[in-house]
Amino acid sequence: MTIQQIKLPNHLKTNYLYLGDNLELMKSLEDNSIDLIYSDPPFFSQRNYTTTSKADNIERSFADIFNTLTDYLSFLQIRLIEMKRLLKSTGSIYIHLDWHSVHYVKVIMDSIFGYDNFINNIVWCYTGGGSSKKCFAKKHDDILLYSKSKNYTFNYGEVSIPYAKGTEVSTDEKTQKKYYLKSGNRYYIKRSGKILESWWIDIPNLNHNKLEDRHDYPTEKPRQLLERIIKTSSNPGDIVADFFGGSGVTACESQKLGRKWITIDISENSVNLIKARLLGNNSINEQSYQLPLNSY
Repeated sequence: MTIQQIKLPNHLKTNYLYLGDNLELMKSLEDNSIDLIYSDPPFFSQRNYTTTSKADNIERSFADIFNTLTDYLSFLQIRLIEMKRLLKSTGSIYIHLDWHSVHYVKVIMDSIFGYDNFINNIVWCYTGGGSSKKCFAKKHDDILLYSKSKNYTFNYGEVSIPYAKGTEVSTDEKTQKKYYLKSGNRYYIKRSGKILESWWIDIPNLNHNKLEDRHDYPTEKPRQLLERIIKTSSNPGDIVADFFGGSGVTACESQKLGRKWITIDISENSVNLIKARLLGNNSINEQSYQLPLNSY
């Protein structure tokens, strides 16, 4: 199938895969139409990324190079403004960055979304190769979470984690309520597990994931990360958007979790990979989502 120039929709079409400039696509979409945005934009790393797939020997690459930091921040700011316009009042946005630019982008997002709508700076910690004798190893990413209003979706119970080892949960014989003891005091439990902190250490990066979960795309993010984000900040049937499609993990996890999705990337290799991932899932057939001929 031949990649063709993007033709912009007259209204939001869900389960659509687009090739082209995400800014042009966003400008064509309606206000207040998306429930959740996850965005993994360039980090201002000033690097070219290239990997060669072991499965099909295809080289996949993208450039994260800008003339100046000002150019990079301008590139991102105009897109963040559009993302805010697209979010519903109950919507949330996750911007995935690292040390190169997160502190600058936090200030921009405070300006666009409002300082009071900042929810979390999630620190995703991982291990892996690469260290220096001149600094502590840089082994975490920052994910900025903002809402559009105070009435946002946050399903904390969907992503609770087991209580710490040694925490013995008991049941009150009279009320049948569950509780645990700490320092001699009884604490009643309203949930099946513990609410997550804003630092995540239980999701490994791709180098420590199963081979079948890797797709040899530069800076690919693990599916467990997107599963957690989608479950937390959306409900079945909601619309999830990823305007930097990359390896396609957001679209794939949204489809599995019963959400509608829209995604785009400027790279033909990226779009080819996303389509292959969607069609390669045995639970998904080509009729379960639409690839318009004028976009792919």
